[in-house]
Amino acid sequence: MDSKKFSLALISVAGMFAVTTIFFWHFVTKPIFYGYDSHGDLARIGLIEIAPPLTMNVKYKKHHKELRDYLAEKSSDKFSVLTIGDSHSDGVGGAYYQDYLTDKYGMSIINSAGTKKYNSWQQLMFLMNFGYLEKFGVNTVIYEIGERGVAWLAAAPLNAPKISKEKYEKDRISYIEPTGRDMVSPYAFITTIMGSANVKFIKNRLYAQKHENAVAKEVYREKLTIPAFTNPGQENVLYYYVDDMLYLQNKPNAAAINDKINEVADKLMAKGIRLVFLVVPDKSDIYYPYVIRENKIPENVFFDELRPLPKRYIFVDSKVVLREAVAHGEKDVYWADDTHWTWKAQQIVGNEIYAAMKD
Repeated sequence: MDSKKFSLALISVAGMFAVTTIFFWHFVTKPIFYGYDSHGDLARIGLIEIAPPLTMNVKYKKHHKELRDYLAEKSSDKFSVLTIGDSHSDGVGGAYYQDYLTDKYGMSIINSAGTKKYNSWQQLMFLMNFGYLEKFGVNTVIYEIGERGVAWLAAAPLNAPKISKEKYEKDRISYIEPTGRDMVSPYAFITTIMGSANVKFIKNRLYAQKHENAVAKEVYREKLTIPAFTNPGQENVLYYYVDDMLYLQNKPNAAAINDKINEVADKLMAKGIRLVFLVVPDKSDIYYPYVIRENKIPENVFFDELRPLPKRYIFVDSKVVLREAVAHGEKDVYWADDTHWTWKAQQIVGNEIYAAMKD
């Protein structure tokens, strides 16, 4: 074959590959990224198509304040409650439980969203050490963390990284947490993640063929005995993140975690501030009693171990109230296509937070 024919053949193959990649992206993988109402992280992680739920998201008339905006505006507003946590506190899933507390109960709330530089614990230490709590005038701190992330709290240091207050504020003002929909433009004909998304789609399908109950390397699926979701055709299917099973290799030390939270509660109490500890149960933990298969993974017992321990903080037993809601037939307590709770769970737990704070 002469060079001209070889070049034409190469161009033809490259053209066919490009056309196939673009076609596959626009008609198979791209709809997965954009077919959801502010949720769908499991669908995007596993690149699996899950029918949208019949439950729609909720909007509130009154809203909390974000620390980033507070600092950028050089505000001097006062608040009764500071919330700090992971993605569950940062509105991922489509709503903020803080907005429910603000709208229904009139709470004045400021939220310190997480960043890539500083995790939720470091955020708490910064705000305690730099005098922000006094500046805000808060009487309550709600520290939230997802159940699969609690293990490291046992060894969390009771101090923040050594940076200046000015450096911290600059980092907080400049950082904006990207959402799943920010990853690609829905209008772009070609995008940088197009090829990798297509490859991941195929790799996930191959992985699922070789691993029981897996739909992707990071996403697993279980059949339930109840219709727990409103997603048409998938009402009794539980999709969950593989990290929900990590406690089996790194079981949380409930006693050590309780001691650490008590220590922080003591430090806050010295400032006249009470601490609320809110653990958001893993999705698989809430629906665990309804999993059909016999050889299912062992149940997560973190809440059972933490519950009876002596506490100098307010403990919100979110697992009990969310399991009760599911047992009474409440659907879409968590999004079927997502790792996060829905506004329904936020309201259920929000009512529990309010009741606990009143006692």
